[in-house]
Amino acid sequence: MIRPFDSDRATRPPAAGSPPRPPAGQVHPGIAPPTPVRPPPPAFLARRRRGFSSILATYYVALFSGLAIAYAAMSGINSEATGNARKENLALSAAESGLSIVRYHLTQLHADGTATQAEIFASIGAMLQNAFNGTVNLGGRTVTADAGRVFLPAVQVDTALPGATFEAEIVPDGASYRCTVTGRYAGVTRSVRVTFEESLGQLENGIMNNGIVSRGSVNFNGSAVLKTNVAGGCGVMSLDPTAQIPVHFNGSAQLQGDIYMVKPGVNVDDVFNGSAAWGPPGGTSFPDTNADNHVFSGIDEPAWPEIDVAEFTSLINTLPKTTITSSTKLNGSVSMHNVYIAPNANPRFNGTATISGLVYIAYPNNVVFNGSTNITGAIICEPPPYEPSVTASPNCGMNFNGSITTSGVENLPDTAEYAGLRDKKGAFLIAKDYDVLFNGAMGIVNGTMYTSGLRLNGSTTGTIRGSILVDRQRILTKNGSVNVTFEVNADAQAPAGFRFTQSKRLVLRAGSYQEV
Repeated sequence: MIRPFDSDRATRPPAAGSPPRPPAGQVHPGIAPPTPVRPPPPAFLARRRRGFSSILATYYVALFSGLAIAYAAMSGINSEATGNARKENLALSAAESGLSIVRYHLTQLHADGTATQAEIFASIGAMLQNAFNGTVNLGGRTVTADAGRVFLPAVQVDTALPGATFEAEIVPDGASYRCTVTGRYAGVTRSVRVTFEESLGQLENGIMNNGIVSRGSVNFNGSAVLKTNVAGGCGVMSLDPTAQIPVHFNGSAQLQGDIYMVKPGVNVDDVFNGSAAWGPPGGTSFPDTNADNHVFSGIDEPAWPEIDVAEFTSLINTLPKTTITSSTKLNGSVSMHNVYIAPNANPRFNGTATISGLVYIAYPNNVVFNGSTNITGAIICEPPPYEPSVTASPNCGMNFNGSITTSGVENLPDTAEYAGLRDKKGAFLIAKDYDVLFNGAMGIVNGTMYTSGLRLNGSTTGTIRGSILVDRQRILTKNGSVNVTFEVNADAQAPAGFRFTQSKRLVLRAGSYQEV
């Protein structure tokens, strides 16, 4: 029961027997002060507070709903931006893939050294038409070419990525050629541009990177070993398109290096017969099971060098020299500086021959070295006055029946008697229309050898720092226990006296790449 509020209690005297009332404002000792009772809020205020809570709850619901909508919208924008970036990247990748393809074809172009820009540009159009017209990639479209523009229409980049294509435009730009490649994917395009320029040089096609290159067949018999101590190996190349087996290893012959043949359809079982085997450069394992990966048939025939010995002819006419004729006696040991062998002298060096400088052999001749031969310099044979057929037998001969060691012209003293010769580097022997025979031991032969026939017989051993080129369809044989190591310098310049066809080719101008 709630007692009514007594407003006069504070002023009324205490009842009888009650303890005296403490003074106003004080609490009677031992008695806790009364707890004030808060009156309940008015009903209208309680209702107002319940309405504010609803408003606050609604506000937070609206706030978080807005944040959720904004986040969803932002996620959609980010997803769209990511998709657009992916499309742009794929379009750019298509353009760069197309540029790689076009660059490959353009850098394969070799034109004559005298070709004009119009002729080269016409060759670009013809080359791309031959490469792309009629292919599935173009889908019936064709490469168009005229005097001012070559256009390659849309080419599909990859079947795994439908819709990714590239197209290319090539136009003359001064003395150069501007190539623009545009990649497309899902409606997005990106373009890249480069400039190609002409480069004039000798078309060598890697022919000098091999140990032996012959226009005829090459046979290795007995226990012949052809090896190398350089990482790239020592290649054997035959350009004979008619021989049944252009390169043939019989008996226990061994090779370290690659085999290249112009004739197609020749496989490794045709090349290696009996216990003949292939092994890796520097290795000792014969046979090696990887031989299949080192026999190549049906290759494009490389450019063959032209022999031009005019610079040596000029030197022998001006340098101090010893002249050998048919009446010259060479029975004992001889030591000579610069030697001119007259036509039909047919000399026989029966003793030790030590020669420094240039040995120039006029045409025709048959020269025999029976003793030990030491040459610091080069042997240059005057070529025949006509161009012999590649199937003709050589008319001249040169035999090395004893041991031979040579050193290059760069090792000659820098004196007047060798003036102008020391920079004619690279070749040891140029003997066009000569059949050359090595019967004895080789020490180190410094330089490339060019002959019209070559035989390595007996116990010929040694090291050749250069290549051997044989320009006739003659059988090049290695019989007996021949063991020759080749050291081929793939980066060396063409030897003096060798002239490869002057050609123009297209190279990418450094720093010309740009996105447009």
